[in-house]
Amino acid sequence: MEFEFDSSELPFNAAEVVEPHARYLIANPDNKGSDPR
Repeated sequence: MEFEFDSSELPFNAAEVVEPHARYLIANPDNKGSDPR
């Protein structure tokens, strides 16, 4: 599983951004590679 996050664009609370993204991928295995935003 790869995350293409630019460290310069990450907010201070990066964990709160990555976790929902990871949960989305886990809940929607058929949508790997698509951005929920």
